[in-house]
Formats: sequence, structure tokens, C-alpha cells
Amino acid sequence: MHAVVAGARSELSRAGQLAPGTGYPRMVVEVLRIDEQSSGVAAPPPAPGETRTPLARGSAVGVLGRAWVEQKPGGPALRDTGDMRRVETYGGGPDSVLESMRHDEAVRAAARHLGRGLARRILGEPEPDIEPI
Repeated sequence: MHAVVAGARSELSRAGQLAPGTGYPRMVVEVLRIDEQSSGVAAPPPAPGETRTPLARGSAVGVLGRAWVEQKPGGPALRDTGDMRRVETYGGGPDSVLESMRHDEAVRAAARHLGRGLARRILGEPEPDIEPI
């Protein structure tokens, strides 16, 4: 969530639309889900006495969210972006610690891209509608 908000804030700041404080109007962000899909699955030959285990050579993570503008407390949602997704890929490997770090960074990167995309759509800038996964 923090990465999505950071991405949105950076885009709003770039456009000169970010004001200090917690007043209105404000952009409300909702993160709906994070998806993951493996790619390049391989099953290397097992060591003697072990079973063959498939291993993903890479994965794609997608972050799905939406945003809207509130003009006043309890007011209607304006400029609703609808659901948007951003996807990042990363390489896998046998080292689970390294793969966990790669996964976390890919999720953060996808979330930052989503936040920037949500802000651009709120601002009325063109944004692609189709993302893989």
C-alpha cells in the first residue's frame, strides 16, 4: 500500500497537483489484490533418492487497485479510475532467500507503477488499459 501511495504522490507532485496536509479534495487509493504467476517452469534431474521437483525460472507479480477523488467528507467518488493493474517480472532460482527478496522488490515496483498510473488517470492523462497476467 505504501508503494502505491508513494507512486501516486510522486506523479501528483510532478503535475503540480500535490498539496500539503490532509484536507480536501483528496485522492483515495484502494489496493484490491496481488497476483503471481510462474513462468519458464523446469524440472531438473533429481539427485539420487530425491523426487523430481518443478522449479519456476521466473515469475510475474501483478498489483490491482483503483482510485477516486473525494471533494468533501462523505461526498461522492469523482473521477473513479476503475480497476487498474501493473505487472513486474523477476527471475527465480534455487536460493529461496534471494528469490524472496526479488519477489518483494517486484511487488514494490509494480505497486509504485500502479500508483503513478492511478494518478495519471485521475489527472486525465492517457493510460493503457490492458496489462498482462
